[in-house]
Amino acid sequence: MDLKVIEVKHNAKLVEDYLTQGERIQSFFDYPFNEQSAYQERLQSIHQRSYGREDLVRVLGAFNKKYTDHENVFANIEKLNNVKSAAVVGGQQAGLLTGPAYSIHKCISIIKLAREQEGQLGIPVIPIFWIAGEDHDFDEVNHVHIPADGGQKKLVYQKKFGNKTSVSKLTIDKADLMQWINAVFQAFGETDHTAQILTDLEEAVNYSRTVVDFFACLIHKLFAPYGLVLLDSADPAVRKLEAGYFQELLAHHKEINQAVISQLNHLEGSGYKVDLDQAEGNVNLFYDDKGNRELLEEDGNLIKGKSGTVRFDLSQLQGIAEETPEVLSNNVVTRPIMQDLLLPTLAFIAGPGEIAYWSALKKAFHQVSIDMPPVVPRLHMTLISRGAKKWLDNKELSIQKVLQADINQLKEEWLSAQHDWRVGDTVNTFRKSVKDAYGPMKELAVDISRGLDKISDKNIAIIERDIDVMEKKMMQMIELQYESELKRFQRVENNLCPSGVPQERFWSIFYFINRHGFGLIPHLLDQQYQFNGYQHVIEL
Repeated sequence: MDLKVIEVKHNAKLVEDYLTQGERIQSFFDYPFNEQSAYQERLQSIHQRSYGREDLVRVLGAFNKKYTDHENVFANIEKLNNVKSAAVVGGQQAGLLTGPAYSIHKCISIIKLAREQEGQLGIPVIPIFWIAGEDHDFDEVNHVHIPADGGQKKLVYQKKFGNKTSVSKLTIDKADLMQWINAVFQAFGETDHTAQILTDLEEAVNYSRTVVDFFACLIHKLFAPYGLVLLDSADPAVRKLEAGYFQELLAHHKEINQAVISQLNHLEGSGYKVDLDQAEGNVNLFYDDKGNRELLEEDGNLIKGKSGTVRFDLSQLQGIAEETPEVLSNNVVTRPIMQDLLLPTLAFIAGPGEIAYWSALKKAFHQVSIDMPPVVPRLHMTLISRGAKKWLDNKELSIQKVLQADINQLKEEWLSAQHDWRVGDTVNTFRKSVKDAYGPMKELAVDISRGLDKISDKNIAIIERDIDVMEKKMMQMIELQYESELKRFQRVENNLCPSGVPQERFWSIFYFINRHGFGLIPHLLDQQYQFNGYQHVIEL
């Protein structure tokens, strides 16, 4: 397996500047992610704080025991009892079949950085994956993409749920889910690995009651040997640990709200636009109203759910936080803060979108007297087969060019170089000559009768459509002569940048495991990566 690191520009200016640690964007974070001294300084900050480590070990042990018995997971959980220990944390929603491959890349990032910093700092560093089970947008996680008709399509698991029900509470229909999984793998195509994969998936489905259960089973199937610890943000036992922290967030909700708004304004003034919804009066917590998550906001002296179905005064909410914290949950602003209050977080692994919205949170962290951990860009990976790599080399197309350019444009440039028929130039010349020749006829027609104006426009439009048809037919005949190679272009596009989307944001990791088996995961973990936001191209 060969690995090549290439720089691929990010679309977002903020992310691109962050990766180069530009001074302007770095002022919105507490630590530079690319300096080892930052982790040493952060560790000192962790050691000056106290955490409920014994309770955390108990809760994490109980949760992970439901999905694995691997000793490495529980050895890592026990390490949290060591007051010198810290954690590398990252998270994602519980997608079906683990969601897009970048969720798996996050797991690998967490494990690799934890190992790296454990060696650098000489303390236990535990890899923790935070399952965002409290999220309620099931449409974001209820599907995978599959090959179809030379391209791709989305295959949705059809189970319908309430729009505001947390994913951790979504129960699965085992028969329906297995039917969906079988359809997915039928589209992936049968390989030497498919039968065993389906057996393992069926075992996970039969064990699971909820979407989060299924996700946790699969993540531990892939990463338990490497000691990855799972935490479900919607676990009632975790919420109990968070009771005091919810009270603290409620006590400072006005300051947190104003801090985020202020930071967003500063970002905009620095030329950065961050897609984070934060209006005056946001409390940045949800309340579970009979299964529906209601975002809380100020309503005069009260705090109400966004739909208006529930209203509280602040003291009532403080009591709820103390007595029944399981009915409260965090939003995109308070989840990072809660994570840092709960866990001795040495570093947070972030995707591009997370880097963007975390840039608005520095002052919010400070409102509860903590600093923001180093925000480390997750590893970006593109997996390519040896055959595809060899074919690109033969076409003198670099993987970097393919990932950065429009592959359809590359295909057209290649096709144009294969023949001497200048269809486009000839057609354009002809089109212009027809238009020029038609001009005097239109003038004559209009001179005879103004009523012929629209008829003449319609006539020239028909002629131009006929020219378009002829051009299309000529190109189809040329493409037919190079059909085999053009299909290879399509296959490469489907694999590396389907529909113009990065591979890791489109295909499930099981698309690749189906081809290469579960041994793919240890191979990926064996690679030497760089936490610089660059693309790691791995030849399989």
